[in-house]
Amino acid sequence: LKSRERYQSLFELEITDYKAWAHGLKKAGYATNPAYASKIIDIIERYNLNVLDRGGDLTEIKPVKRREVETDQQHTPVKVFPPEPNYATNKTINGVPFVRVNKGDNWLRLARNYNLELWQILEFNEAEKNDIIHEGDIIFVKQKKARAEVTSYTVKEGDTMKGISQKYGIKLKKLYQMNKLSSDSEVAPGKTLQMRKTVLLGLVL
Repeated sequence: LKSRERYQSLFELEITDYKAWAHGLKKAGYATNPAYASKIIDIIERYNLNVLDRGGDLTEIKPVKRREVETDQQHTPVKVFPPEPNYATNKTINGVPFVRVNKGDNWLRLARNYNLELWQILEFNEAEKNDIIHEGDIIFVKQKKARAEVTSYTVKEGDTMKGISQKYGIKLKKLYQMNKLSSDSEVAPGKTLQMRKTVLLGLVL
């Protein structure tokens, strides 16, 4: 990081401000995953790693993957593991299960409702933890696909690339790649987007 000019502004941050560093790394292009900053912050907070910044040691770090609790009857320690992901929804788009945001929902509540980690639901929706969600929004509880069920889509007034990717259950990154667009560009109404690769006479076009 110290040898690359694009990261130099990070060294003006407080060394213990892990949130600013995570977002700064993402902004500087350190990682392409849109949920990178949220993932890093989530790991630090889940494992209490920030205790090391204030002189703590490894004995204070308490992983949440496995924990010991006592039963009410036997008072003996038992191992408790997080539940397996439960995609309990009968609604799908492009074969991918989704839910609609209800009033009062937030990313963490939705993740817990579907036995997901926060970073998972953010990754599935190519979102950041601070992204605002609204009532009625489509939220996927499993990874979107690399192509849509439809071959093409004509952009309408008010459409965004992110909105189109959610509407058709296609990864935003793949949507940009198929249409040879930069990852921060938007398209004008009337533009036709390719939504999946087409096959003709054995050739992928």
